[in-house]
Amino acid sequence: MNFAGCGSGYAFACEPCSHAAFLWQCQSSDGRVGIHSVHPEPDAALSAASDRIHGMTSATAADYGWIRSSTSPFRYALEAGYTLTLVRGVSPAELFRIAGAEPGDPCHGLEELIEQHSELLDDSGDWPESFLTGAFTVPGSDGQWTLALEFGGELGMRESLMEALSSGTRAVSHSSNGGKPMDFFHWYEDGVLRTTFEWAAHRTGSTPDDLNAVMRELGLNPDGDPVPGTDTKAAVLALTERLTGVRVTADLLANSVYQTAEVADVRTRPARPALKEHGRVPTHSKLGMEPSENDL
Repeated sequence: MNFAGCGSGYAFACEPCSHAAFLWQCQSSDGRVGIHSVHPEPDAALSAASDRIHGMTSATAADYGWIRSSTSPFRYALEAGYTLTLVRGVSPAELFRIAGAEPGDPCHGLEELIEQHSELLDDSGDWPESFLTGAFTVPGSDGQWTLALEFGGELGMRESLMEALSSGTRAVSHSSNGGKPMDFFHWYEDGVLRTTFEWAAHRTGSTPDDLNAVMRELGLNPDGDPVPGTDTKAAVLALTERLTGVRVTADLLANSVYQTAEVADVRTRPARPALKEHGRVPTHSKLGMEPSENDL
């Protein structure tokens, strides 16, 4: 816009905060030119941008100290291995449809989900064809989220599936394989893997540094070893809450009604040892030795 020949001004949306800002230029009677601007306070602008990424909570690792309790409903997940996935605006039924899974009977509470999971494993032999996934809807930032939990499966680590689930929305998952342990975190936004890590200092994704500030707050040092005394698993649950606005509690996991489905396991199953004509497994196969004359 032009101010009757005395200067000109421009209105625009600031990045990254998206607040309205105004810049104008004017000229004094002695020919000097001045440039002026109006913009929200820097702290307010940064806070607005941060809120868009991290949600509106102030969760800390201490809020998730309950996962280490001897009576914690999350104890089985930590021992057996698990994947917990949160997706905004996608119902459990839609999640199962995208995953290509047929919904089954609901489980009333986590104990029942664990029982059905154990029964499925017992019926599956040495390598299950699928894993039982339980899901329910819970309120969070910007609407309803579906929380999906499975033991031993990898729904939240399957890249193509997470890209589809997060199309037009946000999805966050974290996992552990139990005894090893190997622990992973994934944040997807509109079909794109934004940040993922096993160790906080070794991140990948399209924006691997976008969570650095909040990770530092939680004791997950993005530049090196975790802050001494930090429970990194509790910190990852807090990081997930910062991104979703969903507070996962012992009561929520223990008492929710889980919609269930068997999600196919697409991982490569281990090769079976070769059998001789009469079905005997050669001794060298069992012991990792070279074959003897009797085995040939």
